[in-house]
Amino acid sequence: MNKLLTIGIPVFEEADGLSKTITSIENLTEFRAGIIKVVIWDNHSQDDSEKVALKFAARHPDRVLVGHNSTNVGAVGNIIQVLKNSNSKFVWILGAGEELINLTLKPLLDFLDEPRNSDVVMGTVKADSGPGSKWGASPEWNIKRVEPETDSCFVETISLSIVDRKLALKVLEVNHDLKRSMNYVWPHLEVALSATSAPTFKVDYPALVNVSGNQTGWWYHGPKALDYYLNQVMLLKNHPRPVEWVTIRLRDRTGWHFAKFAFEIKLEGAGLRARSSISAFRAGIGAGPTLTALAIALIPKPLLRIAQTIFRKAQKR
Repeated sequence: MNKLLTIGIPVFEEADGLSKTITSIENLTEFRAGIIKVVIWDNHSQDDSEKVALKFAARHPDRVLVGHNSTNVGAVGNIIQVLKNSNSKFVWILGAGEELINLTLKPLLDFLDEPRNSDVVMGTVKADSGPGSKWGASPEWNIKRVEPETDSCFVETISLSIVDRKLALKVLEVNHDLKRSMNYVWPHLEVALSATSAPTFKVDYPALVNVSGNQTGWWYHGPKALDYYLNQVMLLKNHPRPVEWVTIRLRDRTGWHFAKFAFEIKLEGAGLRARSSISAFRAGIGAGPTLTALAIALIPKPLLRIAQTIFRKAQKR
């Protein structure tokens, strides 16, 4: 059994999406050959997620491990369970609903197995979010080793992260155990910041995963969305090393990106309260974006929906 890479899937009430992900994994050459193992951990779902996972495990008992939490331990707590129950050097955290669209991962495994890459700690893969993505086996790959960490590892989609298991556990367990009221861990950023002194990699070609159109994002649309966002800002501000991608992301997150985010969570998420602008300003968000977010919080949703429709039509012209 390969000790380099495990595909780990944290699941919470995503039975339909999980079925799509499983189908794509079963098409993978290395999975069929028994080279890659899959770990699925269910976070106390009330739907058929665990049943779907168990049927998958029954078909491939030597390659699939399924577990569940007796209570909902939160998104990060569930990711920790996936990591703890994997035994490879790297874990590819794949979101339920995402589909692998390349039929082989051999070039990736060869890259990770090269002695010169033994110090690599994190990587990201190219994604294709097109609705017509087809499975294929591209013979040509472009995998770049990056020194030091770049913004390629600052990803907001769970399916694009490949992480060193020990590093990820060390980072996430420490922060998850702090249990501070404002300590909403952002896993990708937490691990990426800890990796700024180590080599990383990125797969520029081919696309390896088709990103799900799931709009119930594991954090973005939840009631703590703003807390996660402001925690991103805090983590970037407190990072001790003058790394270029950190500076760029901090400027982005304290600028007009925040206003766009406010618009999204008001329309598509759990809502936005006017007093949220105070927390944002205190966290370092610029005055302009903060005032815009305040206006968005006060404007009725139907009017914002009209503005959204007009903007999207203008973009298509």
